[in-house]
Amino acid sequence: MKRVFVSALIAALLVVGASPAAFAQPRPTMPAPSKVEFTDYSVVIAQRGPNWKPQAESSGFDVRLEVIANLQKAFAQGEIITAGIVTDGSGAEFILLAEPADASALRQKLENSKHVKDGFYSLTIYDWRAPKGLKLDSVPLLK
Repeated sequence: MKRVFVSALIAALLVVGASPAAFAQPRPTMPAPSKVEFTDYSVVIAQRGPNWKPQAESSGFDVRLEVIANLQKAFAQGEIITAGIVTDGSGAEFILLAEPADASALRQKLENSKHVKDGFYSLTIYDWRAPKGLKLDSVPLLK
């Protein structure tokens, strides 16, 4: 019995020695470098500022109409990709997405806009890197 066991063990060792690749764990491979190009976008969240007024007040309603007109103009001129109203009651009013040629110029323009300066809105601006050419099917804002 010992001879059969020893013979089987030797045979097994010879098989393993002869083809170690057959029993080896596959080596993890590094993923190929991504061919996706990235570009920089700006994500802007306009929140209620210290001088914000509800839409029910005449001045609050007028500000919103003015802002919508400015967003429509910026969209038509290709300055923004899209914008939309926040509807969750969080205090954020709208979000816009832009692909600026100069992020610092866009930031300065937004921070110097009339209703940010007068405190109706406060802005949070995020620089965001995502795949180049990210576009939504643009739908102009209704008048």
